[in-house]
Amino acid sequence: MKKEHLKTGILVLLVFSSIILTVNKWFSEKLWPDGYNFFSNLTSYFSFGDKPENKTYYLSKENISNPSKIIINGNELRSIYKHTSTEYNSMLSEVKEILKTGLSGQSFEEAKAEKWTNALKSASIYISYPVSYDAKTFSAIMDCSLSDFGISHMQEFIIAAGDNITGKPHLLIKDASNDEKLSDITLNVNSLAIDELISTYAVSSVGEYPYSFELNFDKANDSIEQKIILEPQVVLSIGQFSQPTAACINYFENISSNRQLYNQFLKAFGYNTTNLRKNVNLDNSIVFVENYSSVTMHSDGYLEYRSLDDTKG
Repeated sequence: MKKEHLKTGILVLLVFSSIILTVNKWFSEKLWPDGYNFFSNLTSYFSFGDKPENKTYYLSKENISNPSKIIINGNELRSIYKHTSTEYNSMLSEVKEILKTGLSGQSFEEAKAEKWTNALKSASIYISYPVSYDAKTFSAIMDCSLSDFGISHMQEFIIAAGDNITGKPHLLIKDASNDEKLSDITLNVNSLAIDELISTYAVSSVGEYPYSFELNFDKANDSIEQKIILEPQVVLSIGQFSQPTAACINYFENISSNRQLYNQFLKAFGYNTTNLRKNVNLDNSIVFVENYSSVTMHSDGYLEYRSLDDTKG
């Protein structure tokens, strides 16, 4: 009886050890040829205790709260900034802080469309997000307590410098679901900080980047044929700009004789480049075959991927 219990215990221990070793083997890159480890590739898409900053694809609330475009309007100067410019990052935190202060404000009134365009022509900061958010969602994104301004969807804002009457700056919000609906919020911030931002970052001539309403492209004109109408805040570029020339390079022209190059392509598809199975067709295209798929590289630059298994792409 004791022998039977001993045998059972040893058997359970061996099975448990086999499971542990098998799992370790499966998730070890050393078990698979370079570029082939399915489980290693799988773990690269998921985080197992990694910190967010170590993930390849990580979209934080901080990134979502950043506007897609900031336009600084001076009286005679105007400049456009996007996230790719160093100036954008320099002003971003201060601009967002002013915006959050306005969203938490209490004093506001309804405004007309004329006030929006007048603010764009004067000293102001125009802020635009890539998509519109409902008020509750935008409040969560900006991490602030949003007051009820009667605006259901938010996407565009204008921080206007101090007015001539009170000297206080304002925040204008346009309802993304209704262009005719605007809210004017009195900002409880130092107007000198806004003036300094405008004087620092408005550096280009207004004539280089006019708004569509300044060229009367925002409304129909009966005297001329006009096929499209642009939103008032759309910025147009009327200067001449040179763009980089696109060049066409055919990497597959002599691909059959360039082992290092076609190995790089095959690794991108998870192929085992150690023991390649390949064939050369009559049209000089080269075919690489793997267990579940094939890759064909044509001499004219065309690459063809065929999957034999639906689960493999």
